[in-house]
Amino acid sequence: MSGTEELLVDADQLAAELDRPDPPTLLDVRWRLVGPPGRDDYAAGHLPGAVFIDLDTELCGRPGAAGRHPLPDPA
Repeated sequence: MSGTEELLVDADQLAAELDRPDPPTLLDVRWRLVGPPGRDDYAAGHLPGAVFIDLDTELCGRPGAAGRHPLPDPA
């Protein structure tokens, strides 16, 4: 890390959270501006228990007037 970025949680904190009776769900949202979605990278290696989420198909609405990756319709 360059020193200007802040971690939401460090490795030790994450390990402690994952060891709890009701651990958080880890979402692996790999994405590239150019190239295929990150599913192949996810399959090659990810944190144990992490679930792959595709930005374009699962986290965004349809591209249009609201932009290329708008928030999805709440419904």
